[in-house]
Amino acid sequence: MPLRVFYMSDLGLRSRFDPGFSRKIAWDIDLLGGYEHQFIDVRTGLSQDSFLWLRLKPGFGDVLRRLGARALWVQGWQVAAYWQAVWEARRIKADVWLRGDTNLRSSRQGVTGGIRRYLLKHLLSHVNRFFVSARPTTNSTSDRGFRRIDSSLRPIVSTMPGLRRRRLG
Repeated sequence: MPLRVFYMSDLGLRSRFDPGFSRKIAWDIDLLGGYEHQFIDVRTGLSQDSFLWLRLKPGFGDVLRRLGARALWVQGWQVAAYWQAVWEARRIKADVWLRGDTNLRSSRQGVTGGIRRYLLKHLLSHVNRFFVSARPTTNSTSDRGFRRIDSSLRPIVSTMPGLRRRRLG
């Protein structure tokens, strides 16, 4: 099956200051070699912490259609462009595979939490396969977050094969 990776940002390609590590970081390997990839047109906001940091410019659905895309893998839901990509894939009748994990922060109580759960439930209703790094267990934070979002999500959840969480340290 042909594979093409769409990037919405070139952040990882150049050296930059990372506030989490309090220093400049850069990859020491070729991140773009050996596979088809394409940078797509996006609008960027000022803050990378914002949901609106990345937004698709018109035309992404046309790119998917021209390529004959049958499925689109989306890496999370933290920026508006990912949500837009889901809508564009569904518009051309392509399957959507979403990779993500949830936590209790994703399922806050109150008005904000209710709005967030409603919107996330709507997004996830357009997803054909949902991949997580570890199968949620009854007592896990991840499972409690998923149950609060939508119990109908369970049938489409798959553990990513060969992926184990490791602590950096």
